[in-house]
Amino acid sequence: MRKVYSVETKQLVCSLFREFKSYREIEALTGIPRDVLRLWKARARHDESWVLEVERKSLLSYEEKEEIVRLHSLGDSITDLAIRFNVYRTTVKSIINSHRKREGKPAKRVQSQFFASSIADSVIEGRFPSAKQAAEFYGLEPRTVQRWVKSELQKDRDRAIVRENISDGGVPMRYSASAVLAYTMAIKEWLLKNFNLKDHSDENLVSIIGSLTKKGVPIKEACSWLGINRSTFYRKRKRQLQSQEPDPLVIQMTELQKRRNFSYGAKRMAVYLSKINGFAVNHNKVARLMRLHGLNSRVRPKRRCSAKLNVTDQTKEPLVNLLNRDFSSTSPMKKLVTDMTFIPVVEGWLVLSTVKDLFNHKIVAWETAPSATLQLALNTIKKLVSDSGKLPENSVIHSDRGGTYTSETYIKAVKNIGARPSYSRSGRCLDNASMESFYGHMKSETFYRMNPRDRIHLTRETAREIIADYVRWYNTERIQRSLGYLSPEQYKGPS
Repeated sequence: MRKVYSVETKQLVCSLFREFKSYREIEALTGIPRDVLRLWKARARHDESWVLEVERKSLLSYEEKEEIVRLHSLGDSITDLAIRFNVYRTTVKSIINSHRKREGKPAKRVQSQFFASSIADSVIEGRFPSAKQAAEFYGLEPRTVQRWVKSELQKDRDRAIVRENISDGGVPMRYSASAVLAYTMAIKEWLLKNFNLKDHSDENLVSIIGSLTKKGVPIKEACSWLGINRSTFYRKRKRQLQSQEPDPLVIQMTELQKRRNFSYGAKRMAVYLSKINGFAVNHNKVARLMRLHGLNSRVRPKRRCSAKLNVTDQTKEPLVNLLNRDFSSTSPMKKLVTDMTFIPVVEGWLVLSTVKDLFNHKIVAWETAPSATLQLALNTIKKLVSDSGKLPENSVIHSDRGGTYTSETYIKAVKNIGARPSYSRSGRCLDNASMESFYGHMKSETFYRMNPRDRIHLTRETAREIIADYVRWYNTERIQRSLGYLSPEQYKGPS
């Protein structure tokens, strides 16, 4: 299935384009393939408002595929076709290669040496202003034509490149390879006179390359003259920026991240900063500063959920799923979810039992015990009633099918407080996704970020203190996007 990217993601990539980040760097930062990035950059050249366009979700029809093959045979490039039909370059390549395979032709279009040389000659002799325009005329990739031109110049180093000099009224100018070499030597001599090339400090190298770029020298070429990689230059520039006087926003972000073990993402951080400072802070700027200063959220890796397909017939089972994965609630204490989780400690295990209200996602009751017993579940139910009072009529308490929750004693206790028990299907953990999500966030934002030595020596008492602090913060301060960037206690329902 075609992956659809959000507008925020596209805007972030556009900002990285404006910062002259390479495809490799952007791919490492965002995880977006280079082929997609190449297409986006081409679309940005055609229309700046492309980020607001709705990406295509439907598959290409047979007629559209045939049209792509026809236009490509007439000279349209893969990038132009991808923009025209609102698909990725890989899709166009796949269609063309499939057509060539059916026709018994090689998957990749092979150009003869004579054809490549003639195209390169047309660029060198000035019949085309640039390799890009020659590529557009013949329906080729610009990089391919540039490679052919470079190959022809290497064969004959004294051959001249003809260019029109606009300042002299369009008089053709010839730049031979020897002239280019002389220009390069002049630049290197200027470097030796004005800079200390033996000084490899971050400030000196960044200053040198900055001076060269002002003179029109590309960063790649400037780095090659100094004998360093582009990644080294970007790393040194980033380090220099980090060593400068910190931005007040950066100081606030650092304090917030250290306070909550780097649990804030860019959007949630922007909301917090807006509340602190009293003015809106753009989340793209926050993301850039967090990335620059190493303040990114250290989220837990996503894991695949596998469900048991060969389950028993649900209609024959007496345990009913009243929620059916509908985790929305219009009134407090109407829909509740509960579960237990295990936390490793020095003494063995600490089992946490919680009850969560689906109206505002508040943890309304929780208890701990050394082991998962029926008494722990009953104590949690008692705590729920003592803290929240009587439950509304026809309220639901949802859980999994563990032996604790399916026992007659537990079912009787739930009915005694005026609620109806509800159960997930066998092997379907996502039926209780809201509760599982809370446990995942709690562990990743507390125990998983502890120092390994401290975690090894974690006791039940210390773990209970950590849980108490997290539940208090979760209910009162932790904002959630699904609640309109409010905390559970701040949320009063849809406006």
